[in-house]
Amino acid sequence: MDAFELLRRDHDKARQLLDQLRVATAAEERTRLCTQLGDELRVYEAVEAFCFLPLFHRVGEGLDAARAAHEEHLEIRRKCEALEALPANDPGFAKALGRLSDAVERHARTVQKELFPIAQRVLDERQLAEMTRSMQTQRQTRFARLKGAEAMASGRRDPRDIADARA
Repeated sequence: MDAFELLRRDHDKARQLLDQLRVATAAEERTRLCTQLGDELRVYEAVEAFCFLPLFHRVGEGLDAARAAHEEHLEIRRKCEALEALPANDPGFAKALGRLSDAVERHARTVQKELFPIAQRVLDERQLAEMTRSMQTQRQTRFARLKGAEAMASGRRDPRDIADARA
């Protein structure tokens, strides 16, 4: 799986979670899905911002589309935070979800239709492999941080900490 497939997979994952949210009716399920979607979008944004978008500044091509993608990240973050702030049974939930879904679709189109062709043309095999490794590492690190933060917030301890304390 290369960097393009990783980004496509992230776009698809966001769409899948948005679809699940559209049909979810139980408040607990909506809350869980909102949290999962927020986590996925935050990690995706960081991976793209640190590993993919800088390419366009280096090569001097696609700068307008790269800026648009960055602005779309900000818009998605705002809309996601607004959705997460709503009670799951709020009458405005569906409308807020629709606005977020539209922003995600717009962003996926920008990345896949405008930026992918440039990146595919300018990256050689070695550079693509390096970008892919960087994305995978960034993704793993960011999800690990999220899981650590969740564990601390809930009072759970990492089993490795407990084992270390016993030793």
